[in-house]
Amino acid sequence: MKNLNGLPDLHLLKGLELIEGRNLYFYQSYVATFSIASYSVDSIKYALKGVKSRPIAAYPYCIKFRNWTRTMLETICDVMLDAYKRNWITSRDGNVSIRHHDRSHFYITPSGIRKQTLQPDQFKKINIIKALNSSEYAWEEMDHTAISSQLSPSGEIPLHFGLQKMMGQHQDEVRVVVHVHPTYCIAAMHAGIDLSSISTAFPELNRYTKVAPNVGDVPPTSQKLADECFKKLELDSMGNIKYDIVGIKGHGVVAIDANPWSAYEHIERLEHICKIVLASKNF
Repeated sequence: MKNLNGLPDLHLLKGLELIEGRNLYFYQSYVATFSIASYSVDSIKYALKGVKSRPIAAYPYCIKFRNWTRTMLETICDVMLDAYKRNWITSRDGNVSIRHHDRSHFYITPSGIRKQTLQPDQFKKINIIKALNSSEYAWEEMDHTAISSQLSPSGEIPLHFGLQKMMGQHQDEVRVVVHVHPTYCIAAMHAGIDLSSISTAFPELNRYTKVAPNVGDVPPTSQKLADECFKKLELDSMGNIKYDIVGIKGHGVVAIDANPWSAYEHIERLEHICKIVLASKNF
């Protein structure tokens, strides 16, 4: 434990994060915890000055610490519930994975589970195995919870594994992969629109989200789907990707970022623009 910049109760602890409810304020694998909930946001920021960070949101009061994994899995549950409420998925659709940079495993949503009632204990824990004297990787299931042990990982695990085994530009933080089926994105692709082509005309999209060219018709839950997504995202051998989101014709979208809500926001922006374009009938 390390005392920070004159705040006697403020320390860095590995693997924990600041939260207020489920709103996150975390600094990669290092976060601050303190017993006196009276520091201002400015005081917290000053205390964490110099810590390599990616803040999501800051809250000055009632902050406590919790297990990083549990909190992030709860956040993914919130994301999937929101997707269900928006009709971007039906009950058993969609999948999400998350990996922390200093861990050789990732978590993925299970197959066939109602996403509007998804719980952290249901997630599957997946070990990433690197072959000796080879650049090849494989995966295997790990123990997580008793409930999880009775479930199977999402059928889209080839997609998630390919994006999680090497973290590329997220190698010092977190990588989250979100796959859902947003209505207007799918409708736009069905109408023959390449989602990457509409990005340039809308700064509220292209300023924050890089949209890849569409993936064509591919079988769901297949290696071919995964490989075509990798190709369009321009995934390299180190896990770097050129784009934040890619559409799959007749199926859905895949978005990647360093936390669940940021990945989700790429989808939200693209869905909003697709709705505008389809309403204009100018395509």
